[in-house]
Amino acid sequence: MKGETVYFQVGSGIVADSDAEDEYEETLHKAKALIESLNPCLTLSS
Repeated sequence: MKGETVYFQVGSGIVADSDAEDEYEETLHKAKALIESLNPCLTLSS
């Protein structure tokens, strides 16, 4: 956290049968959960 800005990373595990779009959506889902828990007024749109 720096000032009023929070920095964080999310990721996923890539395996042989991974689908790139599904993995991307998974990272957005993880980020959204954290963002909304920190401030319910904020949202992340994909």
